[in-house]
Amino acid sequence: MVDSSGEFLIQKAAVGPKDVGGFDVMNPIKLQIGQGICGHVAKTGVSELVHDTSSDGRYTVDDSFRLSEITVPILSKGKVIGVIDSEHPQKNFYSIQDLEILETVASMTSVKIDQALALESLANHKANLEKKVEESTRELRRSVEELQESNAQIEQKNKENETLLKEIHHRVKNNLQVVMSLLNLHADRLSDSVEQQVFRDCQNRINSMSIVHEQLYQKGDLSRINAKEYVEEICNELFYSYKLSDTMTVKLNLDECFFNIEKSVPFGLILNELIVNVLKHVFSNGSNGLVSISLKEHPNSIFLDVSDNGAGFDTGQERSTMGLDLIEALTEQVDGVFLITSGDSGTTCVVEIPK
Repeated sequence: MVDSSGEFLIQKAAVGPKDVGGFDVMNPIKLQIGQGICGHVAKTGVSELVHDTSSDGRYTVDDSFRLSEITVPILSKGKVIGVIDSEHPQKNFYSIQDLEILETVASMTSVKIDQALALESLANHKANLEKKVEESTRELRRSVEELQESNAQIEQKNKENETLLKEIHHRVKNNLQVVMSLLNLHADRLSDSVEQQVFRDCQNRINSMSIVHEQLYQKGDLSRINAKEYVEEICNELFYSYKLSDTMTVKLNLDECFFNIEKSVPFGLILNELIVNVLKHVFSNGSNGLVSISLKEHPNSIFLDVSDNGAGFDTGQERSTMGLDLIEALTEQVDGVFLITSGDSGTTCVVEIPK
């Protein structure tokens, strides 16, 4: 067989004196390509039948001198990969038929060798592929483990931050409750009802902010508040504070919608001022009345509508109160729009807050 360098023929098997069993060969011969008859056939790729080696200067003695030699190449994909060689002590021992038989054997051997090489290549490819899969699997496992560890750390950090934020909202709510209590103490010491009302209004505004932080703390969602639940709670607080529950009818038409933390406090203060304006200026004499509060979500905006069936007022006249000024300022803060219409059938205030 031609060796890996392509420069030598190495004896791989033998039948005769050099055969020591199995695939072992006694003193295997090594020929340079082109050396001897075998080397010449390996170089040319053409079979040769030599009837008298004594007259052929190329003949190379192996274990003993023989007079007849037949050599055929083993070809694979047009390239010589080895030779089959046979020698005999007698001259003219081999025939053309022997040459044809040996060429057939060489052809069969070539097929078998090609199959063996293909299987070997396939086995090597499979082994390499399995090795790559194994390496990739190990790398993937390492990545998964690192990702799991990172996720666990992030989750732990998120829990810590969530706990901290909830505690902050709880403390803010408690501090606002303290401020409300202080305002209440001052209001109780005042004899002037107008001055008392100023303190009560401040209490209501602070309470509307307190409810935002309370909902963030209790509901567990630290990024937004449920506006529907918030409106319901503010209404209950204010109607109870003004003690008008027996003379007022409240009609709520509320969609399930949400505000983020940046818009929740301004929304709460706007709602507080709109309801307080109705309670203070429309039904302050204790007369029966209807207040309708609507909260509707549209694709790009949320609309808050507070209406009453009071006497109304002339919107063309100069009419400025702290409540209305505060509503306009807060609406501008959230990039919203505030509209008010009033007539004999009552007053309607609409605030549009973009999402």
